[in-house]
Amino acid sequence: KAQTIIATREFNSKDNSVYTIFYDQKKNKVSEGKQVNRLYEGKWKYYHESSKEIMTIENYKKGKLEGLRSVFYPSTKIAEETNYSNGIKNGKYRKYSEKDGVILEDSNYKNGEFDGQAIYKDPNGNSVAQGKYVNGQKKGIWQFYENGKLVSEENMSKVKKVVKPKTK
Repeated sequence: KAQTIIATREFNSKDNSVYTIFYDQKKNKVSEGKQVNRLYEGKWKYYHESSKEIMTIENYKKGKLEGLRSVFYPSTKIAEETNYSNGIKNGKYRKYSEKDGVILEDSNYKNGEFDGQAIYKDPNGNSVAQGKYVNGQKKGIWQFYENGKLVSEENMSKVKKVVKPKTK
């Protein structure tokens, strides 16, 4: 009905793959990449709306995210980097500010959950919080900052009891 190309596909019979490029109604690329046996394979690129600038680069192996996934601001500067293994977040995660490329979050994932040391900063590079995750939970001493100065420390391993009032 639109009378415009929505997708182009180039088939390769040697490896049973197809390279697909998706377009919006204004003929701007939306995404592109290869599929093998209908599963995403290798590098896929996603573009910012109505732009030639890449928004996301993902790597796939047999339809699952594998390796580095990078997200970019429209300015082309890096916004996020996440590592994947078999479709699950595993390894280093970093989030960046657009203006100066300050690392706003530097953390780790293990089996899809936060695990290990995490550091959070504001866009000026001042520390906001830091501590350790174990199996997705904050553990041990976490430090909290204001304007880069330590203002409090809290032991996140202590169990906080919530006392519920008895109902009659």
